[in-house]
Amino acid sequence: PAVRRQALLNRADVRSALADYAASQSALQLEIANQYPDVHLGPGYAWNSGNAGDNEWSLGLTVTLPLLNHNQGPVAEAEAKRAQAAAHFVRVQADAEAQIDSALAGYRAALNQAATAEALLEHLTRRLNSVRAQEQVGETDPLAVAGAEVAFGAGRLNQVDAALKAQQALGTLEEAVQSPLTLSPSEVKAAERPITHNFK
Repeated sequence: PAVRRQALLNRADVRSALADYAASQSALQLEIANQYPDVHLGPGYAWNSGNAGDNEWSLGLTVTLPLLNHNQGPVAEAEAKRAQAAAHFVRVQADAEAQIDSALAGYRAALNQAATAEALLEHLTRRLNSVRAQEQVGETDPLAVAGAEVAFGAGRLNQVDAALKAQQALGTLEEAVQSPLTLSPSEVKAAERPITHNFK
């Protein structure tokens, strides 16, 4: 919800579509005001702050006119333009929500893969250390050590690749939100960790 809220309040395409809708609402208000100076309309849109749990813009498309209205053409044209702007806005907002949800799901999946790769690397590190210790006391041969080092190297490459994909997924999410997102301290620490290891 926080990511969606940030995006829908700040995305340029959503704000532009909302501005178009606001302009069409103002044009309709002007046409009605020219005929009926005593009719007042609200802004026609509002931010739903999460009361319904959706955190998105909502549009108010209702207007009450007196029964004896004159010059219906300009009013009808303004209403049609507002309806078109409303439909465009709803589509832009839905597209933005879909893009955000997809990017967020991709980022979560990438984080899970990075965590799995990290756990595997820790296991391979323990195994390599164990095999090296066994070699020092003569319980295993250099071939076993070489095999453990190769497995560790492959695990390290896999961990680096998973971390890179997580950062790329974060970039995709930031692009969908159209705003930089704050990284947690653990993510910053993981990104700053050196990627080289000493082999015996």
